[in-house]
Amino acid sequence: MTAPRTLTDSTTCHSTGVGGLTVRLGNQIATTNDDGTFSIVGDPSAEPVWRVTGASIVSSFEPLGDYLIPALTTAQYQALLTNNSVTLFPGEGSVLALEFKNGVGAVGVSAFSAPLSRYDAFYATSSATAWGQTVTDSHGLAWLPGLDVGTVSVTSQTDPQHVVVTNGVKVYDGGVTFIQVIFL
Repeated sequence: MTAPRTLTDSTTCHSTGVGGLTVRLGNQIATTNDDGTFSIVGDPSAEPVWRVTGASIVSSFEPLGDYLIPALTTAQYQALLTNNSVTLFPGEGSVLALEFKNGVGAVGVSAFSAPLSRYDAFYATSSATAWGQTVTDSHGLAWLPGLDVGTVSVTSQTDPQHVVVTNGVKVYDGGVTFIQVIFL
């Protein structure tokens, strides 16, 4: 990714230089090729969560279901934390909700978690890493940092009639869990 705010645009994914990342699905492990592709054997008994780790990225987690697994470089994530005055403590992680409508970033979405994060949600703006706290713009990204490790529910809504609740979202220590929310 060229910037965290572009996560809903797959055309911004790097096509080279992303080799050597470790991808896990249950007990199965694969290493990414230079273009980010990998091959892994399915494990029907595995927890359905992709886990991607590497020296240059923040540990990334995404529920099984999509073939595109986002990851942020450590530098990108540190800039996001710093520019939004967010400090994560041991035992905390974040959820980054990729909000979609008609295949692009959904505009006007607000998000919150239960239990609540220590911070109000942040939303991508025209700035690469200094995000606002109102609603999503055309980037369609809602970031919930400062969540205790465990399981949360994420509620995304555009108005009282258009609400999507994502239950059972796992939060990992120091990591980012990516979820996709689709508005019809």
